[in-house]
Amino acid sequence: MLTKQAARKLFKEENPVGETFMVGEAGPYKVTGVLKETDNKSHIAFEALASIATYKSEIAAGKHGNDLDDWFQYTAGWVYILVEQGKSISEIQSHLEKFSVIILLNC
Repeated sequence: MLTKQAARKLFKEENPVGETFMVGEAGPYKVTGVLKETDNKSHIAFEALASIATYKSEIAAGKHGNDLDDWFQYTAGWVYILVEQGKSISEIQSHLEKFSVIILLNC
């Protein structure tokens, strides 16, 4: 999937769904959708999103070295939790500690 801005940069046509493009040596990637522009903010800046299945097939082909199933990659991502309104840190701390222990045990 591409952002609307990335789709405009890569393709001149109005709807590039079904078209393919290369990213360096990786790909080809097939456009499966174009994301609507939004004013929502995120710390995750991107112009394109690829599926995990696509990434894993590229690992198998030797195009990437980082296996997402490798537990030693746990620092490469973010974990989000949804907290009920009115809950304090002390009320959720024990749950967070359990998660931390699970990660450490799997390393």
